Amino acid sequence: MIRQVACMLAVCLMLGCNSDSSDISAAHRMHDEYSGRDVVPTRGMGEDHFIYDLPPALATENNVLLYRIPVVNDSERRVNFKEVKSSCGCAEATLEKTQLEPGEKTELRVGLRGLRGGTRSSVSCMLVPEAGSPWKYGVRYSVFNGLDTDPSTTIAFGAVDANVAVERTGEVILNHRAGEAPPTVRVESTEPSLVQVELSPTSPAEGKVTDGLVRSVAEFKVTLAAQKRSGPGRCRLTIASGEDDSRVSKELQVNWYVRRMYQLKPERLFFRSVNQDSNVVRLIAVERHDQKPFSITEIQVPHPALTCKATTSGKAPRHEVEISLNMDAVQGTFARELTIHTDWDEQPEILVPVSYVR
Repeated sequence: MIRQVACMLAVCLMLGCNSDSSDISAAHRMHDEYSGRDVVPTRGMGEDHFIYDLPPALATENNVLLYRIPVVNDSERRVNFKEVKSSCGCAEATLEKTQLEPGEKTELRVGLRGLRGGTRSSVSCMLVPEAGSPWKYGVRYSVFNGLDTDPSTTIAFGAVDANVAVERTGEVILNHRAGEAPPTVRVESTEPSLVQVELSPTSPAEGKVTDGLVRSVAEFKVTLAAQKRSGPGRCRLTIASGEDDSRVSKELQVNWYVRRMYQLKPERLFFRSVNQDSNVVRLIAVERHDQKPFSITEIQVPHPALTCKATTSGKAPRHEVEISLNMDAVQGTFARELTIHTDWDEQPEILVPVSYVR
């Protein structure tokens, strides 16, 4: 941001004030490939200072917009350019020919990196001849993302109850040329069995984005399926519009946490190597949140140095699980999850974090 502001201040000084463009020959007219329009420059401070106000473009921050600015030798002498300069690192300027005879024409090719949607910026390029004053070409441009979303980056469900489906809503925002139909939108989920998306038809939004661009929106609904297993979850949504060369896409992160329906004391187990005994035992108490009896059917250990057993059998409102760590069998630190299986169908698995640090 600081670099961009500094760049714009420097460019403002270099661009100066505009004068009437009626005295500029048609040879200096530039064709903008992105809007299909011809752009007639205005003259800045000096005979060899041209300023192009470009129509808005559709791009993302990863795109490079290429503009071809005509450079015409209106003088009666040959001109040799020894250097091409740009006022900002966001622009790359190259000159097709560095030597021009009187009346000859070439192209100054300016590649501009895309900006965040709706940002207005300016860039100035200088052609330094071997003799005489520099020729200056200013470009004012704005870039809008063809596709955006609200929320912008993340759909956060937060903590959700087990066995309950939850919904969130959002919008896909499409900026496109006036008079053109909005591009088709597609949404893909990396976990379609857990996270599903319904997309409504696209409809026009109120007002114009800017000259030549309009905005359409498509509402979407994200449904997180009911889950029994507690713990964190995440997936990724890819939202895309357009086809082939015009395809634009962005990703949304989806995250959630399914609440545990049991009470654990303690909630995690931590072992350290300061213990001198070769076998260290920990106890963990397990209860259902509704205090009703249940049975432990199986315990899965995540590491060969761990052994586990339930101190109670059959149905009971409270169980204790004994976890033993064989220090002689541990070769390094680890962080795993112990899985306790129960006969309660509402949430038949309990995940217990277990870690060891030397």
